[in-house]
Amino acid sequence: MLTVSKVKTFMGMDTQGFNCMLHFKGEKVASVVNDGGGGETMYHFVSREAEAAVLEYAKGLNMPNWALKKEDFPDGLEDKNGRTRLDDAVEIAMGDEAMKKKVKRAMKTKTLFNAPGDKEKDIAYRTLNMPWGPAAKKVLEEKFPGQKLHIYNEE
Repeated sequence: MLTVSKVKTFMGMDTQGFNCMLHFKGEKVASVVNDGGGGETMYHFVSREAEAAVLEYAKGLNMPNWALKKEDFPDGLEDKNGRTRLDDAVEIAMGDEAMKKKVKRAMKTKTLFNAPGDKEKDIAYRTLNMPWGPAAKKVLEEKFPGQKLHIYNEE
């Protein structure tokens, strides 16, 4: 499992740049830098063993078709060392981290929840414009009588 922490983003000369810490199975394995100048993302691994383990893991990732571009692989659509999959996995992990921050910030003033059937409709969460507590619980019980709601604030 790849995760990121200490994500910082900024505008580079060509694209949005970033730097972050990369973790694999809960252990810090690399610092990651993309300067936003149009070049490759740079990985500074803590050891060669960590690099080998992460790239081996990345080779096995089942990434969406858009993640692998034919022009990246002149010898065939194959990511032999796992590098392209790793780049895409880091971008996805950064998106996940950004979403966690957004949700955490929202939960300070709102109640975030799902009603039955929301997952099938691709609704990430619903909001009630009051912090989670007895008053919010009463409002939701009145609005969704007898339904089992998933309250994110309780996690």
